[in-house]
Amino acid sequence: MLDSIKTYLALKDGPNISCAYSWNSPVFLFSNENIQPYLANLTDMTGKKVLTVAAAGDHAFEALLAGAKHVDTFDINYLQKHIMELKSKMIKHLPYGEFMKFFFDKNHFFDRSIIKPIWKTFSRELRIFLLMYYHHHQHNSRLFRYNGAQHNEYMPDMISYVSDELAFKELKQIMPDKISFKETNVLELSTKFDTEYDVILMSNIFEYLYTDTTDIASRLKVFHANVLTPIAENILSKDGGKACFHYSWNTNVELWNQGLKSFERHTQYSIDNFNETKYSFDAIGVKSICSLAPNGQDAMLYMTQNQR
Repeated sequence: MLDSIKTYLALKDGPNISCAYSWNSPVFLFSNENIQPYLANLTDMTGKKVLTVAAAGDHAFEALLAGAKHVDTFDINYLQKHIMELKSKMIKHLPYGEFMKFFFDKNHFFDRSIIKPIWKTFSRELRIFLLMYYHHHQHNSRLFRYNGAQHNEYMPDMISYVSDELAFKELKQIMPDKISFKETNVLELSTKFDTEYDVILMSNIFEYLYTDTTDIASRLKVFHANVLTPIAENILSKDGGKACFHYSWNTNVELWNQGLKSFERHTQYSIDNFNETKYSFDAIGVKSICSLAPNGQDAMLYMTQNQR
């Protein structure tokens, strides 16, 4: 009941468009990251425990397709849980064509008739979310950051289950009835979760923290101290656990790797007890998902620890 009231209050006056990331900011419908190839190059995901930003649910879905056995999610934006549930229930219970029509056909965008057959599978708070949209937001796009494939800055068809019907059908078979969600920010991850994860996916959160520190090396030091270190000490597997902390669009991957290797030396020893920390930093290059840079490369920056 509390979630139902919270959902109503979040949308009563429309989403918070004055803040990029808040508990009721506009939502992402699809990721603007090329997730599958960086996961494939990160590690063998088979049997892994994963903690990921919820966002549009695509990080969780791609992790499941890659073989993860357990996925938990978090997000500072409470409303993203509804998008993740909506998509997961549609993938689980509707055909590929109906899913694509609902999100990618301008004439059927959020068409109520498509989800009517599975309405009773939705949680109460998701139904309230949708009713609030249909009653108050049907004729504007303030609720969404990107309207499916109708946005000109990125190509969500790079997402596995969107571009490949076979991947969609595979995801349908392995989709859990529910993917856990906690509303929290990245600074609280190590206190809000008590599982030891093999992989943690933070999208491009690094880009939005400590923005007053414009020098990247200095910002990395602060981010490492306040975010990566608590995560590594408390919820990231000591046996090769990997934390992906910044997705960078249309960038120079080689320069990122050079900078990260320089930064790596800064992290090798703990200031308090001079113990070797054994963190390493790398960047994975993937084809850019941004249609404005079709020949460019994106990079995912990540930290690996091995303290066992």
